[in-house]
Amino acid sequence: MRKNIILPAVLLAVATFGFAGCADDTTTGNSDTAAAADTAGADTTNESDTAGGDAGAADTAPEDTAPADPCDPNPCGAKASTCDGDTSTAYTEGVCANEEGAAACSYTETATDCAAEGNTCVNGECVEAGDPTDYVFAEEASVMTSLGIGGVGELDDCCFDFTDDGEMDNALGKLLNGLGNILGDTDVNAEITTNMEEGGLVILLEYADLDDVSTDDIVNLSVFYGEDADDDYTDNLAGTGSFVVDPASFLEGTKTPLASFPGGNISGGTLSAGPSVFNLAFPIGNIKLEAMVSGTLIEAPVTLGPNGKGLAMDKAKLGGYILMDDLYGALNAYVASSCECLGMGDEPLIGFDEDKGKMACGSTENSSCDSNNEDEETCAQLGSFCGAALLFLKPDVDSSGDGEKDAMSVGAWVTGTSATITGLAGN
Repeated sequence: MRKNIILPAVLLAVATFGFAGCADDTTTGNSDTAAAADTAGADTTNESDTAGGDAGAADTAPEDTAPADPCDPNPCGAKASTCDGDTSTAYTEGVCANEEGAAACSYTETATDCAAEGNTCVNGECVEAGDPTDYVFAEEASVMTSLGIGGVGELDDCCFDFTDDGEMDNALGKLLNGLGNILGDTDVNAEITTNMEEGGLVILLEYADLDDVSTDDIVNLSVFYGEDADDDYTDNLAGTGSFVVDPASFLEGTKTPLASFPGGNISGGTLSAGPSVFNLAFPIGNIKLEAMVSGTLIEAPVTLGPNGKGLAMDKAKLGGYILMDDLYGALNAYVASSCECLGMGDEPLIGFDEDKGKMACGSTENSSCDSNNEDEETCAQLGSFCGAALLFLKPDVDSSGDGEKDAMSVGAWVTGTSATITGLAGN
C-alpha cells in the first residue's frame, strides 16, 4: 500500500523557526511633562490653592483580600476509567479539599472484574473478548476523501472548544499555520488529501443501526483503517468503491473497533458523535506514529451517498486532543525500534529531566546517523531537531481537570463519500 509522507518538512521548519527571533519595539517613550507656564513674577513657593482637598493625593492603602479558594471552581473534574489487568476502575467526579492553599482531589472508585464475565479490560472498559473475523460490518459506510487541519492555509479554523473559553482549540493547526512562511510551498493539507485520493491513507466510517439520513436517534459509528479492495480508486472517489479493513483497527484480542462512537445521532441532517477515545495513526516525516486521541467529537452534515446506502459528507468537523505523554511515547517507541544509529541505548529520546523539572531530549552525542542515508535520514532529523520541536509542541488542554495542561488539541475539516466494506484484509 502506498504511504505518502505528509509532514516531511515540519521537523526542519520547527528547528528553523525555533532559532528565529523577533525583536519587538519595547522602548518606552518619554512624555513631555514640563510646565509651559509663564512664571515671571510668580510666587514659586510650593503653595497651591487646593480648596476642596488635595487632588493629587491618591489613596494607596492596601485592601484586605482573602486568598483565592483553589477549589472554586472545582479543579477535580471527571477522571477516566483505568485498567489494572482485567480489572476496570471507574471514578466519580472529584471532590476538592483546600489543603494549605492548594487543591487536593479525591475520588470514589468502583472496581469491576471484567474476567468474571469472560471479558477483558481495554482503555478502562470491560470489552468482550473475540476475534476481528467475527465482526459483522454494516452495509452503510463512508470513506474520507479529504482531511485538512483547520486554520492552515486557506482553511477556516476548526473545530471545538475543549477549554471552555469560548474559542475553538486547535494547537496543531496554530503550530502549522505559524510555520507557513518557513514551509514555503509545502501544502500539508494538500499532501494529506492526495494521500487519501491515491489510496495511501484509507479511513473508513461505518454506521451501525442507521435508519434515516436526516433524523435518527441512535447511530453507532466506528472508524477503521483499510485499503482499496480492487486497487481502482476511480470508483472510490465516485462513492461506489469497495474496501477491506485492516485487522489492526480492532482492540487486540477482541472484535471491538479501536475507534468507536456509540450513541451518536442525526438531527436535521447533521451527524453528531462522541466524545470517544480512539487510536490514530499519523505520519511525521518518514515515520508512522500511533497515539490515542481523547475527547474526540464528530459533527458532520450528511446526505445519502451515490451507492444508495452509505453517507456523503461535506465540511464535517473532527476534533480531539492527544496526551503529550502518548505523543512522546510514540516517538520514543519509534526511536527504540528503528534508530539504533542514534546511539542512545535504553535512554528515551524524550523524557522528564528531574533537575530541570521539565521534558527534555536525551543525549545523541554518540549518534552515527547519516542524513544522506535514506534508511537513517529520519533518525538523524529526530536527533537534530528534538530540542527545537519541544519548544513548540506545547499542550493547551487540561484533560484531567487538575490545573495542568497535558494534551495538544487537534481540529480538522473532513469530506467523504459512500463506500462498501467487504470484510477484513487478508481474509
